[in-house]
Amino acid sequence: MIFRLTISGNFYPKDRESEREKLEKLGFTFKKSNYREFIIEKNPGLEIEINSINELMAFVHTYGEIIVKENSIEIYDNHRE
Repeated sequence: MIFRLTISGNFYPKDRESEREKLEKLGFTFKKSNYREFIIEKNPGLEIEINSINELMAFVHTYGEIIVKENSIEIYDNHRE
């Protein structure tokens, strides 16, 4: 099944560099900001294919908590409202 992929976070300062690097492997991009060093750029077309509960659990093991909706997965890596 194909899921649209999003993340909760907006700001990724230097102390979260390893998180940025993992997310970049999925296709997320970041730009430098004067406010909080790095902010996420909008990546509306990112998708991931997950076909089993084992694949889903492996994804959770790598990226942490997630929120699964009907056709999307959000990596819950920061506060959200």
